[in-house]
Formats: sequence, structure tokens, C-alpha cells
Amino acid sequence: EELRIFANGNYTMTSPTESISGKYTFDQVGKTITMTPQGATAGNQFTVETLTDSKLTLVGTSGAKLLLEKQ
Repeated sequence: EELRIFANGNYTMTSPTESISGKYTFDQVGKTITMTPQGATAGNQFTVETLTDSKLTLVGTSGAKLLLEKQ
């Protein structure tokens, strides 16, 4: 899977079977990112656990972690 986050507030997430795009907001003080898929009325909120130039770790409301590394 691949997640691309753009400076203009858009994102795309692709896998071999599907592609999702939408908008995101980042609350730097609260260390949260909210991703809202195109056409959805509500977004998914994640806590930003790690944010460096090469690594991003997001924690969902269920406690599941998503580790993303720069290619």
C-alpha cells in the first residue's frame, strides 16, 4: 500500500485492489491528523506518534498503529 500526503491538504491511498483520495487536516498542537475520504461526511482521526523526515507513525482510535516510511 502507498499513502501520499500533499502539502495542499489532499491525500491518496492506493493498494493493488483500490484507491482512495480525500482531504486531510493536521493539528500540530494536538498532534492529530484527520483524513476524510472524498464523498464522506466524517473523517478518521489519528494521533501522530512519530513524525520525522523519513518516518510517520499514526495511531488509530482502536490503538492500532500504522508505520509509514519514506521511499
